[in-house]
Parts: sequence; structure tokens; C-alpha cells
Amino acid sequence: MKMVKIKDRWIRIIGIPVFAGMSAYSYTFYLGSAPEVVAVALIVCMLETWSIWEAIRLVIKKVRWRYPDLVDTRKRMIFQFVYSSIVISVFQLLCIQINNRIPLMRVEYTARMYLWAITNSTFILLLVFSIYEAFYFYHKLREKREETARLKKERVEQQLENLKDQINPHFLFNSLNTLSSLISIDAEKANHFLEEMAVVYRYLLRNNEVPLCNLEEELNFIRAYFHLLQTRHGAGVALQIEVGEACLKRHIPPLTLQLLVENAVKHNVVSLSKPLTIRVYTSFIESDKLSERLVVENNLQKKKIAVASNKVGLSNIIEKYALLHPVPVEVTQNETLFRVCLPLIV
Repeated sequence: MKMVKIKDRWIRIIGIPVFAGMSAYSYTFYLGSAPEVVAVALIVCMLETWSIWEAIRLVIKKVRWRYPDLVDTRKRMIFQFVYSSIVISVFQLLCIQINNRIPLMRVEYTARMYLWAITNSTFILLLVFSIYEAFYFYHKLREKREETARLKKERVEQQLENLKDQINPHFLFNSLNTLSSLISIDAEKANHFLEEMAVVYRYLLRNNEVPLCNLEEELNFIRAYFHLLQTRHGAGVALQIEVGEACLKRHIPPLTLQLLVENAVKHNVVSLSKPLTIRVYTSFIESDKLSERLVVENNLQKKKIAVASNKVGLSNIIEKYALLHPVPVEVTQNETLFRVCLPLIV
């Protein structure tokens, strides 16, 4: 695994001089504040702080390489603190030995002074760790969210592709059966059915790869698609479309209406005595009176025998919209009505 790169340029540019200045200031308590003492103390402390900082950065890199994930945060922080404390203790001893060889930096260290220096350095270490870990945690969290969103998008797109592959053969089989029956009964009706079938398949082929389609085109497609359904089911099913002209240039994911209409016919009783009515109309989004949505609803008359369903269609529509629009798809159902509200995309 590649060593983790730490992007901390500005932290170092600001942090090293600040902590070096604090360290140099502490020396003036013992050595006085003569200009030459302050100058030497600043230079020495700058070099020492830079050396310690680089050593700790190396520790952070090594530990992050070993424990890179969010779940390893506690373990990573413990190891970083332990190893860095050892590094600081060793460096403090080295710095004391080096400083005592510089004429203007000689201080007679007692055990208490050394302990105070270690305590002070540990406090600074915790502060620096907090800054580094906060940036790292935020970076990993953002990476995780982006990865989750990417995988979710790929999964939705794959499910939609699988669904499209399922729609075409199934729909073609039913349509050809209907056409075969019409040819021997009513040639003119069969010819009209074939024309509408061509419109449907031309739309399927043209919009199979695009993420969004024009609402006007989708409505024209659903009228042709519904004609095929009505040819099979007769007056047992009806479609009402009430969409304002201003909304026709808005967009929705392709095949959305087809999936909803197909589900309505698939899961409800369709007969002359109990006709199924599907309404497609526009209304304003309750939370935003300036934005309109497309509503698809049907009277609820579920079949007594449950129809086998993989429940992918509606779920895919909901997940697709979650990636395309901030307003979610609304699905409501009561004893008499099933309704799906789709935000219109500009």
C-alpha cells in the first residue's frame, strides 16, 4: 500500500513558527531577554521544532498507512499518541544536550524542569494531533460519502439497465400476441396497432441510453403505449392526461411513466365492470409553491391473487430521483387510491 500523503503545507507554515516562538519565549525566563539571546533562541527553537514536527509527521504517515479507515480512528489516535510521545521524549533529551553546548543556550535542567518541558510538549502534541486528525477525519468522511454515492449511482443505473432488458422482450411478446389476434379479426385496427407499436419501440431505442427525456416526448410515448394496452384490455382501462403546456419542456427519467402505468395495470383488476382509471396531471410541490410536479394516480382495486413482482421498478424510480433532484418522490396509498408524485426537472 502506498504511503499516505499529508497535505499540511499551511499548518506547517503557521504551526512551526508559532510553537518555535513559544518555546523561545520560555527560554527567556532562564536566559534573560537580551537581543542576542532571543535571536539565538529563536533560531535554535525553529530548527528543533521543525525537526520534531517532521519526525511526528513521519509517525502520523506510518500509522495512517497501517490504520487508514474511519473505523480505525480510535486505534490510529492511540498509536499516534504513544509513538509521538516516545519521539518527543527522545528529542527533548537530545535538544537539552545540544542546547547545553551552545554558549547562550546553557540551562541547568532539573528533573522538574525536564518534566515540565515534556508536559508542555505533550500538550502541544495533543493540539497538533487534534488539527491533523480533524482534517484527516473530514477527508476520509468525504471520501466515504463520495464512494457511497458513486456505488449507489452505479447500482441504480445497473438495475435500470436490467429492468430495460426485462421490459423489451416481455412487452414485445404481449404486443405480438395481440397483433396476431387482430390481424385475423380487424386488419385496419391491426395496422393502427402496428403503427403505435413502432412509435413505442422507436422511443425505447432512442431513449434507452439518456438519463433524462423531455416530458412532452414521454407523454407522446405513453399515449402510444397506452393504445397498445387499451387494444388488449378494451374499455376496462382509461388514461386521463392533464398537463399544463408550461411543463412540457421539463424533464423526467425515460420510461418512468411506462413503469408506473404498467404497474397499475399489472397489480389491479381491469374489467368493464371495474374499469381502471389512470390519471397523469401536474400540481405544485407543497414545500415549494413555485415548482411543479407530475402526479400519476389510479383507483386502487388490487387483484385478489397477488401478482409476482421483483419491486425493482418503483424502487429504481425513487433511487434515480434521489440522484437527480433534491425533492424526493412521494408515494401515497389509501383504501381507494394509489398516487406517485414526481418532481419535474428543469
